[in-house]
Amino acid sequence: MPSLIVYMAGREIQRCEINKTITHVGRDPQNDLVLDNSSVSRVHARFEYVRGNFVVRDVGSRNGLMVNGKEVRELPLRYGDRIGVGKFVLELNSVGRIPEHKLIPVTIDTEVDAHDVEETFAVPITSLHSQAIVPRHGPQPVEDLDGDGSMKGLIIAIVIGALVAAGLVAALLLT
Repeated sequence: MPSLIVYMAGREIQRCEINKTITHVGRDPQNDLVLDNSSVSRVHARFEYVRGNFVVRDVGSRNGLMVNGKEVRELPLRYGDRIGVGKFVLELNSVGRIPEHKLIPVTIDTEVDAHDVEETFAVPITSLHSQAIVPRHGPQPVEDLDGDGSMKGLIIAIVIGALVAAGLVAALLLT
């Protein structure tokens, strides 16, 4: 389920699952995501799920709305976008996606069928032994890397996974 990760002063303080078509954000307790700080208007922003995409709208806030450092009134969003609401930063996160700033690059160099294969992955900082190895291709879901509805991304992920597995098996056999 998509979610908004809430940060203040660079620290994650809350996660809010987006399970409705319209999600209101503001200081008022009636909002779906309540940000209790005077820098946030009573009803500050609205996230809408429209035709398969999220759109954020400023709904008359005092301090405005920023997306990736630029002031906006309304803007379609992509996973990974960072939305400034007062002193808070909200990150639109997809299902199971690890926020970009919590990943570190790891290069796996293997030899498969006499061809050198090198691919850079992003893995969670907290655990290099995690089973979640995510190709570093930006905020799109793996199955639609190009945003065109094709399955190229899924096929690429399967091929990369097979190459990595073959490299690991080869490394085990050589040791």
